[in-house]
Amino acid sequence: MTENIELARIRTDGGTQSRVELNLFTVDEYAKAMAEGVIFPPPVVFYDGEYFWLADGFHRIAGSKQAEKETVDVEVIEGTRRDAVLYSVGSNASHGLRRTNEDKRKAVRTLLYDDEWAQWSDREIARRCGVSNFTVSKMRQEMQESSLLDSNSEERSYTTKHGTISTMNTGRIGAAVIVPEARELLRESDVAEDKRELSLLRRMEPQEQVKVASLIATGEAQGVRDAQRCITYDKVHEMTLAESISGKFSVIYADPPWNYGNSGLDGYGHAERHYKTMLADDICHLPVGEYVTTNAVLFLWATSPLLDDALRVIDGWGFEYKTSFIWDKVKHNFGHYNSVRHEFLLLATRGSYTPESKELHDSVIELERTGRHSEKPQYFRELIEKLYPSGSKLELFARQEHEGWKTWGNEVGGALSEVAGDG
Repeated sequence: MTENIELARIRTDGGTQSRVELNLFTVDEYAKAMAEGVIFPPPVVFYDGEYFWLADGFHRIAGSKQAEKETVDVEVIEGTRRDAVLYSVGSNASHGLRRTNEDKRKAVRTLLYDDEWAQWSDREIARRCGVSNFTVSKMRQEMQESSLLDSNSEERSYTTKHGTISTMNTGRIGAAVIVPEARELLRESDVAEDKRELSLLRRMEPQEQVKVASLIATGEAQGVRDAQRCITYDKVHEMTLAESISGKFSVIYADPPWNYGNSGLDGYGHAERHYKTMLADDICHLPVGEYVTTNAVLFLWATSPLLDDALRVIDGWGFEYKTSFIWDKVKHNFGHYNSVRHEFLLLATRGSYTPESKELHDSVIELERTGRHSEKPQYFRELIEKLYPSGSKLELFARQEHEGWKTWGNEVGGALSEVAGDG
């Protein structure tokens, strides 16, 4: 019999949920569909004369609540809370959102933990739970051998304030949820189907969840831990820059450790194989403008795939793009669209700051690539010194000290450290 009842009357706290946990991505999808008027099959509840115990349709009920529904159509069956539990262990065995292996195991454990149902044969429990006889037999043996039925189990029975008996998994006490903003970002990613990754994400504060999810969604991080490393590294960059650099500089030279996501178009192989990279947004947010004089010039290295990001960095640091030099590396590197043999050295200014030298240098410099990954020839630093001999100079993301320059950046091996020159 189908009835329309208030959502608030449906009990979901009686241990009738046979899944390990709800899939919040599915709940989001259901809620959106319901808000658009999509009609779902009615959830199943058992009515004991006082309470409506939910037995099947936990995702639909959660979606209804998220969609701010007040009532819902349900299929009502007369029965007790235990009847609802018994019904739930076999729900979704052949329809609905596919159960995970852990969901199936939880259904079997629910019956094996019960004094009455545990007396049933493996065949009967398997039939009720929609699993194989072998699964039940193996789990029963495992539980007996490891004494999972004793008081050490993470599953605990308790009496509710209404006098009903329910169970809780104490191993999940305190477990948080993934905020909707992060779930929306991850919806199309592999992480959405990876319980281990989602478990790591739950442990984070909401703001960090969204940041991590954003990095994964854009391909700038391969997983939760990789995203955490990116965030931590970027914070260290900002902190050490603020702590180690003082004064104002009129000449800025920067070779950022660009993050290429999954493209690998950084010359040869992924940049991450050689040094820790930074996201374009975080490079933009570095407080470089605080260390720049009213009239200043910026020389910024960029590659073809990331020209747009480089222009955003120029703007973020308070400069205006003017022109560029091209480094012809002579040697070719494989790319998706052509054989890449050049990089750009973009020139931008703040205020008015034309070169002190009247000598015009070629915009294309042909120098064979040597040295470490992404290392730039000394020629370009010397070129800048010729153009602005009296300017106060700061090199960002430097790999070593240089006379006449204040330098800050990475040591050999990629460990972040502040290195200061004599200038």
